[in-house]
Amino acid sequence: MNRKFKIAACLISLFLMGMSFAAISDAASYTYALHAKGLVNVIDESTGTVVLSIDTNVDGNGIPADVSTGGTLGALTPNMKKLYVSNAGANMNKVTVIDTTNPLTATVSANISTGTGDIRPKHAIVSPNGKWVGVNHWRRNADGTLRVSFIKVSDNTVQNIDLTLTNANSNSNQSMHSAWSWDSKYFFTSSYDDDKVFVFQAPAASSGSFTLVKTYELSIPGQNNNPHYLIPSNDGLSMWIVSEGPGGSYYDPITPTVAPLVYIVNLATLNISGAISTLLTTGEVIEGHHGNFSLDGNYFYFVNRGPGSNLKGISVDVIDAVTQEIVKHVETTLLGSAEGDGHAYVSPDGKTIAVTKYGTNILTFLDQSNDWAQTDLTVGTGIHIGHITFALNGATRAFVMNRVDDAVYQLDGVGTATPSVTKKIDILLPDLTTIATGDGTGQVTNTYTNYFEMPGNINTKACFKKMF
Repeated sequence: MNRKFKIAACLISLFLMGMSFAAISDAASYTYALHAKGLVNVIDESTGTVVLSIDTNVDGNGIPADVSTGGTLGALTPNMKKLYVSNAGANMNKVTVIDTTNPLTATVSANISTGTGDIRPKHAIVSPNGKWVGVNHWRRNADGTLRVSFIKVSDNTVQNIDLTLTNANSNSNQSMHSAWSWDSKYFFTSSYDDDKVFVFQAPAASSGSFTLVKTYELSIPGQNNNPHYLIPSNDGLSMWIVSEGPGGSYYDPITPTVAPLVYIVNLATLNISGAISTLLTTGEVIEGHHGNFSLDGNYFYFVNRGPGSNLKGISVDVIDAVTQEIVKHVETTLLGSAEGDGHAYVSPDGKTIAVTKYGTNILTFLDQSNDWAQTDLTVGTGIHIGHITFALNGATRAFVMNRVDDAVYQLDGVGTATPSVTKKIDILLPDLTTIATGDGTGQVTNTYTNYFEMPGNINTKACFKKMF
């Protein structure tokens, strides 16, 4: 890739990142906490209190929390004026749009249908230019096809593309997450049943249509692979794909192809490189889950969770983004413990990696500047610590959810030697008195992201450091 192209790519990334974070700095003093009962709580980050509770009202009857909508994942627009909530519960087929222009008076502006029947919109993601929302689905259509939907932000119109799959319908999870390239040109999503990743190109004009331009076959003969997570590099030059690997299998160092794999797509050519085989602890239960880049873009953090029925993934692999070599293998607990390392969130200063876990109530902080020194913090009494936000107006404050507790916890001292839980924040119904129940606290978010776990700040100078 020539130097002029790299410079252009960095300029695009800088512009888009700057646009989104400029908007964030003006408005992001609130964390949005989603709940499977169709609730979105607005948390004032300065006080740690719920100042507004919104009923997404997917069924239209106006009764809050009366149905399990599965609305646990959402995405903000770059200007922070809209929040899209994906309703992935049984028999759901709508994406909720919440007007967040003023977080204190936010309200539902639309419930957009992406089809009929039990198709379950999984994770709506907004393009960096703010024009489109890409939506994958957790279940197939009645005819066996897999739907991908594109919502035009300006008028809520929808374009649906139905993918014909080869393998039989498993009647199970079909697609987990999707991602946009930084220039908003490409949308990546996947199929579990076919072990494929699909690339759609956005239209040049707002009146145009999306087109399928590339399909990657990632199946491993005789085994599942399940491309799970997609994330663009900070410099905008590549898309990284994390596969789960063969579900429930154990890592065998003699046959490393059974480990979760990480693939890399060159966004200039759409060519895909050979997979990186992750380095797991011998005997560790595998299921590759998520990944994230360091703020300077030099490293990619791969996280191994283990399957939902055996959450004993205990490791984070640090991969050099240039050489694609694993430079550090970090074990966050002892082998055999119930952990389930799921996500690697990066603090706004880039120093701390917060490893959220599915099988325990322990949140692990890793200090990458101090040989990956580990600090564990007990958060609540239930399990499934999946998501965290870093308060954008306070460098050491964060908010983390505990799914089983139906709560969000305020943390202070993050990035110091003594982080602590300072407050439990219950998920509330719109009366701001009744506590929600039902084991369903979902994502907390306070930033724009075109994938999933973007931190509150990105060192966008990093791409220039690599070129000169």
